Amino acid sequence: MSRTIRNQTVVSPENWMKDKNGSIFIKYIPNNITKTDLRAIFSYVGNISRIDIVNIAENGSGRRAFLHFTSWNDENPTSVEFRSTVANMYPTHIDFWSPEYNFMFSLTLNSRPIPTAELNVFQMQDWMQRLNDEFVDYKTNAECQITHLMNENSELRNVINEMRNDMANMRYAFHFMMQQQEQPTIDVKKTECVLDILHNKEKEEEMEMFDLDSVEAGVKRERDPLIYQRVASV
Repeated sequence: MSRTIRNQTVVSPENWMKDKNGSIFIKYIPNNITKTDLRAIFSYVGNISRIDIVNIAENGSGRRAFLHFTSWNDENPTSVEFRSTVANMYPTHIDFWSPEYNFMFSLTLNSRPIPTAELNVFQMQDWMQRLNDEFVDYKTNAECQITHLMNENSELRNVINEMRNDMANMRYAFHFMMQQQEQPTIDVKKTECVLDILHNKEKEEEMEMFDLDSVEAGVKRERDPLIYQRVASV
């Protein structure tokens, strides 16, 4: 059952369990715990629309928090058990231990949630915090992507340099092979030319030795009788 006090609706535990949305009141949070931390701790309960943090004293020695949910995570048995415990223990606060932050929260359902308003200071602070968190996440992801791209660029440069070195080595090997192929060709031509000259000269000398009427042939026959016998046999 709900009743209105000073234009505020007081939510009963029964309606708090039935309604699709609701709020949780945390009696005290230390200064080192932020809205981002609270969102991470209680996100399993449901979708948190905003978080209001109020200072207990002017010097900021302590703070209270109000967590406002737009929907509950009823598919999670742990969430349903948590809400049931909060509702059954109301108005007594329950202790909720957070091992991540080594802190025991004292909390209960918020029976007088702050109504939603366009110029609600707490809503504006919450939105600023959420935008800042999103910006930090975006910046972190962007830095990771930039680092990844820089590493890929460095790897591509290394591959290109290796390809350039391979091409230079292939070009050097190609020129070396061409020089090795051209050099024997030149030597063979020179050798063939010399052999042809010697062969022709030898042939002429043999023909002269075969000429029996030539005086010079007679002298050569005396100097080289073996060549004469070979030519005469032909």
